[in-house]
Amino acid sequence: MKKIFVLLIMLFLTTMAMADLAVAVDQNRFLDEKGNTKLELLYQVPYNELIFLRDEFGFTAELKVVLSLEKDGKEVYRYPFSNKIVVREFDKTNLKINFKDKISLTLSKSGFVIKLSFEDPNKMESIKWESEFFVLPENIMISDLEFNEKVIQDTTLFMANLHRNGMLFDATANHVLQKENEQFVLYYELQNFGVDQDEKCKLTETLSIIRNEEVVLSSSNSIEKKATTLLRLKNVNITELDPGYYSVILKVDDEINQHSSEVKDYFVLKENKTNKLRLFTSIDDEYSLIRYFSASGQSVWKNLSPKGKENFISRFWHSNDPTPGTERNEFFEVVQKRVKIANQRYKSFCDGWDTDMGRIYIRHGQPDEIVKASTGLVTKYAEKDYQIWKYRTSKQLTYIFIDIQNNNKFKMIYSSNDLKESSYTNWKEFLGIDFDENVLE
Repeated sequence: MKKIFVLLIMLFLTTMAMADLAVAVDQNRFLDEKGNTKLELLYQVPYNELIFLRDEFGFTAELKVVLSLEKDGKEVYRYPFSNKIVVREFDKTNLKINFKDKISLTLSKSGFVIKLSFEDPNKMESIKWESEFFVLPENIMISDLEFNEKVIQDTTLFMANLHRNGMLFDATANHVLQKENEQFVLYYELQNFGVDQDEKCKLTETLSIIRNEEVVLSSSNSIEKKATTLLRLKNVNITELDPGYYSVILKVDDEINQHSSEVKDYFVLKENKTNKLRLFTSIDDEYSLIRYFSASGQSVWKNLSPKGKENFISRFWHSNDPTPGTERNEFFEVVQKRVKIANQRYKSFCDGWDTDMGRIYIRHGQPDEIVKASTGLVTKYAEKDYQIWKYRTSKQLTYIFIDIQNNNKFKMIYSSNDLKESSYTNWKEFLGIDFDENVLE
């Protein structure tokens, strides 16, 4: 019996060791000044694929990496190292966001087999990747294409290996791009083009996005400048593209040398589930609701296409998600609950969420204190009910709502410390000369 138990344990451990770790790898090649090929190996792994252990820094995961080069079946280079991934809060260990890093090599000959092995020692999972390496021809005009979710100015040491010239390149190793980002950025380098007597190049770039053998997006631009090497960034708008697989062709025409060159690649466009988050069937009602939190102008909204409006709404809910990458969007859930309560409590001649009280409740939740009173008879107007809402736990906000028409539709006449709201200039006249402003403190 003991032997069977030991065999079962060994089988379980072997199965664990054979499990594949979800690491994606991409390789891009560029020419250096001497005509050698710079090989960049980008790899990424989702946080929720790793095991994080508590330590003095918070929670740490380890990714062991071994880079090796083989030539004619023999290992000629080997470089082992480890990545330490540290987060302060345990909740972040369950996110689908990726840890990314890059390895750079410079090679002058083809024929190598590049091998990478990855292991999470805490999870006992590993994976291996390999690819045959070919140098770029010394006279090639276009490098490989690097697909980036975004490129931003960043001079910090964060993700140092992903920086170029003071910018952070958030590249994707699996070529999977999120539709809600609205665009991606291609990075590539141009060399070996002709120049005129003023040392200026004359190039025309044409980018084509193809799906099912049909060009769905195309753009062209000219380049005339003094340069021998061009580091190119091209923003590609994807708002009008449907999710799916796309081919990419970049063609460059050299007017001076009368030469053309092109490079092909691909990407997959994915639509995040958070794109489908909606509270109302009317998209205009949805926009009216999110304006409680956003400062976007009505003119911008009206000029958007139907797809643009959908993307605008989706981006709002996604950008306010406190735990992106998880199944839940806690911000959406809070607003959804508050809308439901507002509709129950503050409904008058319109839905409760669309009233002044409903708006403030949806933005800030239940007040810390509510003062209910009436104006009495010593006022310019007839006796009316009013309420003072105070938020004191985290903010010093105060609002006054009054039932101006005595029909249970309370209007806001006063707000304090809230830049999104405004007060009536004559708000005191509604409350009467005997109103004690100390009650607002």
